[in-house]
Amino acid sequence: MSSRHFRAPAAVVASLLLATATPSVARAAVVDDAPHSGAPAAAPAAHSVRLDNGSVVRWSADGTGTLTTKDGTTRAFPVPVTAGRSGLGEAITPSASLLRRRADNAALTAYQVGTRADASMVRPEAMNTGAVHLPDRVREAVDASARGVARRSAAAAGMPSNEGLTTSFQSYLNAGGVNAVGAFQDADTYTHALPGAGQIITNVSIGDLTDQSMADAGDDYVRQYGPTTVLRDGRRYLDYPSLPLIPTYVSDDRGRLDPAGSTEGQDPQLGEVLLDFSMMAPLPHDRQRPEATGSGATDLLGIAPGARYRLVVPQEPSAPGIAAALRAAAAQKPRPTVITASLGFGTDGTLGFPSRWLEDDPEIRDTLRGIVDSGIVVVVSSNDGTRLGLPVSVGPDGGSTPTERTADARRETAIDDVAATTTPSRARDTGVIAAGGSTTDDTLTSGDVRTAAYPTTRYNGSAGYSSGFGSRVDLAAPGDNLPSLIHTADGTGVVLNGGTSASAPMIAAAAADVLAAAEATGQKLTPRQVRRLLVSTGRPLAQPPQADRSLRMGPRLDVTAAVEKVLARRHPLAPAASRLSVAQRQVLSVTPTTAFVEATDPAAIDLAGPRDDDGDGSGQNTVSPITFGLDLTGARPGLTYRLRVAGGRTIPADGPSLRLLPGELLAAAGLPLAATGPRSVEVTFEAVDHGKVVASAGRRVTFTAADGTYSQPQAPTAPGTAVLGRPVTVHYDLTGLRDTTDPELVLSSVGHWTPFTTTDKFRAAWRTPLTAAKGSVTIPASAFAPGGAGLYGVGIALHGGGVYGDFRALRVAPGTGQRPEAPLLGHGAATGHSVSLTRADRRLTLSWDAGGVRGADGAAVEFLTPAPTLYGALNTTTNQNGSGRDDNGVDHASTLLRPLPSAKGRTTLDLSVCF
Repeated sequence: MSSRHFRAPAAVVASLLLATATPSVARAAVVDDAPHSGAPAAAPAAHSVRLDNGSVVRWSADGTGTLTTKDGTTRAFPVPVTAGRSGLGEAITPSASLLRRRADNAALTAYQVGTRADASMVRPEAMNTGAVHLPDRVREAVDASARGVARRSAAAAGMPSNEGLTTSFQSYLNAGGVNAVGAFQDADTYTHALPGAGQIITNVSIGDLTDQSMADAGDDYVRQYGPTTVLRDGRRYLDYPSLPLIPTYVSDDRGRLDPAGSTEGQDPQLGEVLLDFSMMAPLPHDRQRPEATGSGATDLLGIAPGARYRLVVPQEPSAPGIAAALRAAAAQKPRPTVITASLGFGTDGTLGFPSRWLEDDPEIRDTLRGIVDSGIVVVVSSNDGTRLGLPVSVGPDGGSTPTERTADARRETAIDDVAATTTPSRARDTGVIAAGGSTTDDTLTSGDVRTAAYPTTRYNGSAGYSSGFGSRVDLAAPGDNLPSLIHTADGTGVVLNGGTSASAPMIAAAAADVLAAAEATGQKLTPRQVRRLLVSTGRPLAQPPQADRSLRMGPRLDVTAAVEKVLARRHPLAPAASRLSVAQRQVLSVTPTTAFVEATDPAAIDLAGPRDDDGDGSGQNTVSPITFGLDLTGARPGLTYRLRVAGGRTIPADGPSLRLLPGELLAAAGLPLAATGPRSVEVTFEAVDHGKVVASAGRRVTFTAADGTYSQPQAPTAPGTAVLGRPVTVHYDLTGLRDTTDPELVLSSVGHWTPFTTTDKFRAAWRTPLTAAKGSVTIPASAFAPGGAGLYGVGIALHGGGVYGDFRALRVAPGTGQRPEAPLLGHGAATGHSVSLTRADRRLTLSWDAGGVRGADGAAVEFLTPAPTLYGALNTTTNQNGSGRDDNGVDHASTLLRPLPSAKGRTTLDLSVCF
């Protein structure tokens, strides 16, 4: 056959298996026994930033820079130069938080092959994306929406009046999200209690547990960050608005719990802990503690507010420490009914390879199996793939490596072997619910405005993380741009956060709701029955067309459907509408990640917004989708749905939610998009059974005056996948764009698809001027030839590349989307995915099998550029899962590409002649 190459997952001497007809990476580290030279002198600096740990980063306009630690040690630390700005006026440059992550990584103990999972570079971490600050103007807008909605709305019976719900600030609760609202009315009607009542949910997490007495005693750390808890009668509690008072415990390495224990240096803002509890625990407004009542953005609502909560934090957040904490949490009296852990191995931020499933640690895996077998439901984050931090490329599968189910204990992977690789994790089924992350309200995957939810990748959603996927992942829930409480030195804040760290507590809360409904109706469910029920009632999850494999993570969580499947065994259920929600996607920023809020006052939708601190509007709301959700109880198979527009047409919907653009809704009512005054539209969302309306809810939606223009160029529409060697036609539309100076269509280089999240590596590989306001452009096949197959991005640039619009990812595929398994490595016997070689003995035993690639008649092994990089990353791949040698024409090409004698085999390579 032809000499096409398909790259497989990586294994560690950083070898990459190529099937001649593709590749996976295994990595082997070559240990240099020679001493290293000293650090460079500090560069003349035009810019500097002081990090929380006292380190200082200084850099010049050419991107050269230094990192000076608190003890005065200085080393090279490049900072990418500003690559221009977005159409919203944001400079495209690394944030201080991103620089801090890189600086923290540079200070870690160097990775060694086979390192225990409690070593500094391979240890459990929180699986969240990192907090995105909400500017004061955004919080004020949320508060204003809440006031407007409150003046005109009265909560239905059993419906909480929390402002996070009524304004759709927590849009993920609506029918288009996890569909949680109906469960509140069901609980009120049939169990006469809150969802989750009678259940105990224990969150095993990591974070700082400090109090004011520690600051008073002279603890400078607590003085700097502020106390995170309160001590009362010898016990420690989380005390935050809208939450119940939550007891905390510290677990030692023997699993002994201290109800007054303290921790420092884990997370001074409790970003993970408060994200978890923000999803599960906030109480209905009228049941919140008088001294901790939420208001506006802090008036959040949890999915299981009737449950009781505990927090268990390990004294030492290592793998053994997490295992001990899990055992201690399960042994508490009374026993919890649900345990959730938003943790995984953060190898993306330390090694540059995708983060890993918590069960890749054998001790944790056995611990979790025992807990489930004892009758406790357990939910764990699947992992967050490759989050922002180290500058590595993103492949067609979105930045994660799969976690697959196996029945063979001998095939189970261990973190010490796979940490610095992209080979799939494999685990037997412990009964744990593995939580995947889906997009909340996506606009990047495709131009299909109707579809909002996909498996989260680095090329959709916030573009800041990628969810774990694979046959071991059971269920998905939203994981980006989720409002969350956070601790600050000045008090409680509200941020946007996400990751599978948010998906797991959502699913845990839903499990508690199901158990509460079962208890109330005299039923008993085992953990595995709860899992089956949640999966069986979930809704399908669309696949991103760019992916070169199925990003399996089960269906999307549907809380109300799960609860009603339990209730229906004792109660007759009939369709009834609770309310019609309205949520408009309002973009706040596009770099370094895409951030948006959805707090909406249906009586005053501002198409000229969002607005900046001076009150000037970007107009981006004009081209941002609005989602209508029919919160429904008693839904049954066979119902059809539609949105009826008064005086206009009826728009069909695939389910009880419908996403559309403002222009489409206004046109359906015969009204213009641009107007000097307000326009109102009456809408009714209907559930229909064989032509008969069985449930409906309606409301008036009013749009404020707007000129119909906007600031940020929209992404072109493009096929998700194209074939290597063929041209690709994309379509663009600049109609309504305020600034159209020197517009160009830009194609990125391979592996770095957008200027916003890949600032370090972004490069325009091909560009062409645009001469019309709208039209089509055909990208020649030759534009893809230098990079070969892989992930690209297409977008609009203005002002000669000084201003960038949104980009859309495009996968260019070889003749087959298959890839071989990563090779096995070793000395004498090839038994693992990692091996350490020395200068004295560089013989590598390699076992490979490319036979799974259709038509493969040969293979090659590739050795990547030596690592670590200046940021400490071991992943130097420039084109994940490409079709040829790793060489993008800019970065250092791979070190060696060696043909192998067959598609399958075993050999010993003498690398002394190569390195």
